[in-house]
Amino acid sequence: MSDRWSFYLAIEGFNAACEPEAEVLASVEQLMQAIFRMGRYGCPGHPNQLFVLQCGDGFLVTSELHEESLERCACIAVAIMQHLAAEGYLARGAISEGELVDLQDEQPPNCAPAWWRITPIRCIWD
Repeated sequence: MSDRWSFYLAIEGFNAACEPEAEVLASVEQLMQAIFRMGRYGCPGHPNQLFVLQCGDGFLVTSELHEESLERCACIAVAIMQHLAAEGYLARGAISEGELVDLQDEQPPNCAPAWWRITPIRCIWD
């Protein structure tokens, strides 16, 4: 049992944005770059690595190992959100702690699309 922390950040108003497509994509790019830089320069190497999964206009970021406090998680999330605000974009987020589950075999066979049955999806932290 790992009980890692994770946080999810997404661009605020992404679906309702009336701005040009390039501006909408630039906001996601800023979020992606901020998370990349935090992982590369702020939390490099074992045991402080970050694992990231993109979900539409947002990203799920999780720790490598369980930590006693959520302080580092909150600091990383707030730093990324402050960076986005300084660039003119707003983000929303959520923090969680616990198991991350694998999606494989979670749907009844008759509900799953054909590609799901052929190519199982496995999370990187299995």
